[in-house]
Amino acid sequence: MSETIANQYYVMQSAKNQQWHFFYHPNSGICYKKKSGSGWSDYEILFKAGLGDFDVLVDPKDNIHLVCQDKPGSIIYLMYNGQQWHKYILLQSKSSHTYPKYFKILFINGWINLLYIIRYKEKNMLVHQVLDNNNVEPSVLDYVETSACPFSASIDEQNNIHVYYKRSESPDKPGYRIYVWSKKSWSEYIPLDLGTGDASIPHVIIDYAGNIHMVYLSKLEKTYNIMYKRRPVNNFKSAPWDKEICVQSDVFEDSFPIIMTTDKRLWILWKFDLRVLSIFSDDGGLTWSNPSQFLTGRYGNITRFGCRISDSLIKNRMICDQCYGYITNTDVNLYIVSGYLEQIPRHVPKPEVKLPGYEVEEFASSHSSSPADKPSESNPESIENTKLRIMFNMLQDELSQIKKKLIELSQFSRMDEELKKYIDEKYGTEIKSLKEEFKGLVKRIEQIEKNQEDIIHRDIEKINKDISVLKRKSNKISFDDLIQQDNTNTTK
Repeated sequence: MSETIANQYYVMQSAKNQQWHFFYHPNSGICYKKKSGSGWSDYEILFKAGLGDFDVLVDPKDNIHLVCQDKPGSIIYLMYNGQQWHKYILLQSKSSHTYPKYFKILFINGWINLLYIIRYKEKNMLVHQVLDNNNVEPSVLDYVETSACPFSASIDEQNNIHVYYKRSESPDKPGYRIYVWSKKSWSEYIPLDLGTGDASIPHVIIDYAGNIHMVYLSKLEKTYNIMYKRRPVNNFKSAPWDKEICVQSDVFEDSFPIIMTTDKRLWILWKFDLRVLSIFSDDGGLTWSNPSQFLTGRYGNITRFGCRISDSLIKNRMICDQCYGYITNTDVNLYIVSGYLEQIPRHVPKPEVKLPGYEVEEFASSHSSSPADKPSESNPESIENTKLRIMFNMLQDELSQIKKKLIELSQFSRMDEELKKYIDEKYGTEIKSLKEEFKGLVKRIEQIEKNQEDIIHRDIEKINKDISVLKRKSNKISFDDLIQQDNTNTTK
């Protein structure tokens, strides 16, 4: 790779407040550690062929999603469902040419949205893709400036995606476009008025009231200033942007300021030499405190982490997708965030699957002359069909897990009547629940696409067979029949 990126992420699931540390190791690829009561585990290799340019997300159901590129330059999607990792190839590369793609994963209404960079003839194209949706092609937003941070993205309360970037033909000032989720289309490009100076790509958060808070670096001759700008919400409508204010002067080019909120307090953090400095505002960004310094240096090297915390844990009290921190031999510490999270009450890989998609180079070539400003539209019914297909796959996974449990139980030749009754009751309830869920899915399919029954016919037929086998088991058909049926399907 021409540029070296080694991202690190702190991930926290709601189940038992499980903590993960994802990172890149030059000799081992993408790795992770998990924290238990006794501390952090030794690291495990997740994807040896993965490169350091990756992003991670945890969804409301505690599934973990990771997107990266491998050494040949293909785009890879990994998903952890609580039991095992699944691997998919989104875009295949034949050129073995790698470069940073600056992946960003966003979760909206059960859908994984992906933003990334495709490089074509020395130009960077910003691409938006809805994962697992074969009916909606990835769309090119614009040609963007080549930089260490070519774009940033946030989601508002209406599930609209705000993407900030600099156009390659006018790189002095950044602007933004909004993906209106209800319409499945992008707005026109909106330039930002950021006063004088060369402005960097801003780091933006949108609070739960809809106010937009932005922090960025502005270069004036040889010095850099940290600037703050906001767009408040008045009477449920967005007001014009406030005039930007300088919150700190004379910083370095690599300071990379970030912004976050905890319990309605706004924080801005930035790197300064071997230290991390911060300021805060308790009045929504109108006034700011004097800078204070976190204790660093002797505790560990300063690192900027991607911060991915389950929404069910933070309960609308914290917004933070990046944070500074450091790693010691025994722990991962994030400034402000670690202390906040301490107050929260405690309570075998599958075969690789290639999703229908595009070659990286062919996609870039075919979209190189696409009008970037033309709004892209998606078919809501096609999206809904794909979502139903994903739900069928999840249902099949659940059936597979139940079948596995039943086969394991078949190994016991002697079992008292009480235990047999308990097993029948337990799995009988699960089968009944799955049958009801199946009926609901069939009804939805009929309502959405009456003329496309052939699309999902094979899926329905397979699930019916699995349910029939499990139903036979609930009627005390022998385990030998069940195993014989499974072996016959495997042979086929």
